[in-house]
Amino acid sequence: MDLNAQPDHPGEFLLALTNTSDKSCDVGGWVDLVPRNMADEPITQVPTDKIEHPGAPVQIKLEPGRTAFAGVRAELGDKADPNTYVASGFTAAPTDMDGEVNADVVGSEGQPVQIPLKSLQIGTLQPITDGVLF
Repeated sequence: MDLNAQPDHPGEFLLALTNTSDKSCDVGGWVDLVPRNMADEPITQVPTDKIEHPGAPVQIKLEPGRTAFAGVRAELGDKADPNTYVASGFTAAPTDMDGEVNADVVGSEGQPVQIPLKSLQIGTLQPITDGVLF
């Protein structure tokens, strides 16, 4: 699973969930996205809302090698603000599946990730990228 940073829109990411197995699977709804700190501990204080964006959840049959997408919007804060938490990574899990994986932040040019978060909004999984970004 990847979080693709949108360089022209700071704080916006395109979440890409790819089926890397050799069997199809059904996904729908949302992805639970949990920020992690430098010690790889979950940051549970970041308010996270699941938004019906670009619309209501849909069931997607994800064939091997295919990808589903969702928009993620992070409200960025100042590291000096006590209500801002610095994420160095994320774990993710589709809400209708067991287990979690690391969600790699793409676009960080190989640099360590430090995202000062105040809150997150996560859109619904969709079969194409059209309209998923906020």
